[in-house]
Amino acid sequence: MRIFSLILSVIVLFAGAHDAVAAKAKSETLSEKAGFEEVVMPELFSASILLDNDGEPPVSPIFAQVPFKRLPEVSGLEDRMDRVIQGVIMDVSPEFDHYGYEIRRYMSKIGDIEIYTDEEFLKDQIRNVRKARVIAEYWIDRINKELDTLEEEVEKASALAFSTKTEFKMNARRLKTFQIVLKSWINANEDFLMAVFNNFPEIELVYPELIVNATASSGRVDIYNALVARQTKLKEIRQYEQFIMMVY
Repeated sequence: MRIFSLILSVIVLFAGAHDAVAAKAKSETLSEKAGFEEVVMPELFSASILLDNDGEPPVSPIFAQVPFKRLPEVSGLEDRMDRVIQGVIMDVSPEFDHYGYEIRRYMSKIGDIEIYTDEEFLKDQIRNVRKARVIAEYWIDRINKELDTLEEEVEKASALAFSTKTEFKMNARRLKTFQIVLKSWINANEDFLMAVFNNFPEIELVYPELIVNATASSGRVDIYNALVARQTKLKEIRQYEQFIMMVY
C-alpha cells in the first residue's frame, strides 16, 4: 500500500509540473494569437519611472454588465467535479461565471492612465479593487467548501476510474494555486494604487514616464516597487486563460 501511494504521489507531482509548463506555453501561444501585448516591466530613473516601452498606453478590456443566470443543478459526482473548476480550468460563458467575470470587470480599468491625473478616478479604482477582493473571497470560500466535500466523496467512490481520481487531485491542486495567484494579483494592484494615492501631489504624467518630484524620492521608489510587484503578479494571473486579456 505504501509503494502504491508513493507511485501515485510521484505521478501526480510529475503531471503537475508538466501541466504548469504546458499551461504557460499555452497561455503565451494564446496571447500571441489574440494579439495581447506582453507585460512590460518598469524602469526606475533619478526623477521618473518608465511605465511602458512605447508611447501607447495599454487598452483596457471591455466588460459590460451581464445578467447572470442560475447555474443548472448538478448531482452526479463527475458533474460536480467539472462544476468546481469552471471559470479557472474549464471555460464558462460570462452569464454563468458569477465570480470570475465580476472580478475581471472591476479590475478592468484599475491601471488606466487617469489614475495618475484624476484623483477621484484613482479613488474609484481603489474602491473597485476592494470590491474585487470581496468577490474573490466569496469565490475562494465556495471552491474550498466544495473541494472539501468532493475530496472525501472521490476517495470513497469505488466506481470512479483511477485516472479520474488522479485528474481530480491535480485539478484540486491547480485550484489552490489559482487562489494564491488571484489574491496576490488583487493585493498587488491595491498596493500599487495606494502608493500612487499616497504620492499623488508629487507626480506628473508625461507618458510613458511618470515624473516624481525630486523631494519625494522615497515615494518614487515606493511606486516603482509596487509597480514591479503588480506587473509580476499580472504575468502570473495571465497564465489562466480566463484572465489572459487583463492588462493591469
